[in-house]
Amino acid sequence: MHIPLLSSLFLSPLDALHSLSNKLVYALFASTPFVPRGEYLLGLGIADITGPVVETNMMGYASLAQTATGLHMRQRGRAFIVTERTSPTDRILFINADIAMGDSGIRRALLAALAEEYGEGTYHAGNVALVGTHQHSGVGGYLENLLPQITSRGLHPQTLSAILSGTLLATRRAHTSLAPGSLALGTGRVENGRY
Repeated sequence: MHIPLLSSLFLSPLDALHSLSNKLVYALFASTPFVPRGEYLLGLGIADITGPVVETNMMGYASLAQTATGLHMRQRGRAFIVTERTSPTDRILFINADIAMGDSGIRRALLAALAEEYGEGTYHAGNVALVGTHQHSGVGGYLENLLPQITSRGLHPQTLSAILSGTLLATRRAHTSLAPGSLALGTGRVENGRY
């Protein structure tokens, strides 16, 4: 079984999930032997997670002067589900959200909501990863730790609610769109890139 091998890497401690980078996840998928086309069920979902965008502090630079004054681009949550067709209960839910970083509090609330909606066994601590795109231009006030709350001028329930509800909607869309598919890894060269 390929999926259980991958899902075992997403077990506790929960904080380890937050340190995973996209490159590591890609490397995990690239190093996994793939089965023929159509042997996987893949689900993709996207939803808006933008919170309040005016007169609230932004997350990332720890600057009280960095206050949002409007909207340039909406923030999104993207959910990816991968499961083997022969074992659809063994699955991975990978959520990439346009936030500075994932948070244990958001993850716990998300897991509770997923358990309520899909039952205890479908999505759980062992198969759900939440990461942020690590941007510094989104609204703050969603992290449960004290220091980020100080620089975001406290916890903002509207921001937290927008992230949770949007992430849940993206997951619902991914769950309902599960269909046979294949995974592949592509490589290429970016000309005139900076890094």
